[in-house]
Amino acid sequence: MQNFGVADATNFKNKKGQSLIELLLAIALGSMFISSAVGVLVVSLRSGSQNKSMQIASLLTQELLDKTKVFAEQRWLNVYNLTKSQPYYLNFVGGTFVAVAGIELIALDGIQYSRNFTVANYLRSGADDSSTQIVRVTVSWQQGADVANITRSQYVARIRNLVWRSSSPGSGNESPVFDTGVNGGAAWNTIMWQGSGGSVGFRIATSNSLAGSWNYFGPGGNPATYYQPAGSNIQALITAVDHNNKRYARYRPYYLSGSPSVNEVIMNYSP
Repeated sequence: MQNFGVADATNFKNKKGQSLIELLLAIALGSMFISSAVGVLVVSLRSGSQNKSMQIASLLTQELLDKTKVFAEQRWLNVYNLTKSQPYYLNFVGGTFVAVAGIELIALDGIQYSRNFTVANYLRSGADDSSTQIVRVTVSWQQGADVANITRSQYVARIRNLVWRSSSPGSGNESPVFDTGVNGGAAWNTIMWQGSGGSVGFRIATSNSLAGSWNYFGPGGNPATYYQPAGSNIQALITAVDHNNKRYARYRPYYLSGSPSVNEVIMNYSP
């Protein structure tokens, strides 16, 4: 039988002690690694959740921007007559969008999003451009202890174009009254004539009453000037400030030089 001496017993105890210390160190290091991994996982999950919320909010923002374009195309005054800086959202009623004052609440994936849009005037050369508006959409939601939000803006414009065609009443004579049928009025954009020979000018009168009064103006609201296209089939731009948002229109043609033969007069307007 083999006997262990004192030295061997001491050595065995030392090895046993070292093994225990190594085990404790391994457990401690393992705990540190696990804690770090859990921390990274929590941050990763939180970041993923925040990214998902941001993506949803971005889609909600773009959706409302697209809807406001359609809303403006339905009828320009839908947008232009809204109270500036007042929050609105859109409801779809009877096949058309309707603006509702307030903030829309949308619940998705357990998160409640608040959404609204506002409108503001667009200044062109220091003056209000009544055929352009700035639309701002804001979406906000609770993200932890903070409130996150996205705001995006876009320009919407009076882009629908219709035309009124009429026969010339003769130089210096009044045309019939044309009714656009647009409550609140249309924007008058251009005037042109079709035919041959000579030079033709126009003075235009607009009103929101079928009975008038009828005040005829050329460019800049001047009753002594003419809208004068450079020739047949060439448009002359109508000064918007004089005739904007007017439902009824008529004109007087003036044969300024030569012997023009005017077959048709065409006025372009936006409802």
